[in-house]
Amino acid sequence: MQALDHLNEFERNNLLKTHKRHLKSMGKEQRSKYKLENIIKVERNFKQKCFIVHYDNGEWYHYTLNHEWY
Repeated sequence: MQALDHLNEFERNNLLKTHKRHLKSMGKEQRSKYKLENIIKVERNFKQKCFIVHYDNGEWYHYTLNHEWY
């Protein structure tokens, strides 16, 4: 997954754990829109201590280091 290639191991593991929790909060149909392969871009936001995760459907979420999203 090229969108995660620039992340170090700690960042990647943190993002993957948050992503997994995020998917569990969704219904089956919605989950298909937010698979890992649907991530097109991940930005670091040092000020807010989170990642901004962009999906191919145009939506994006903040994924925090506490494994929360908004």
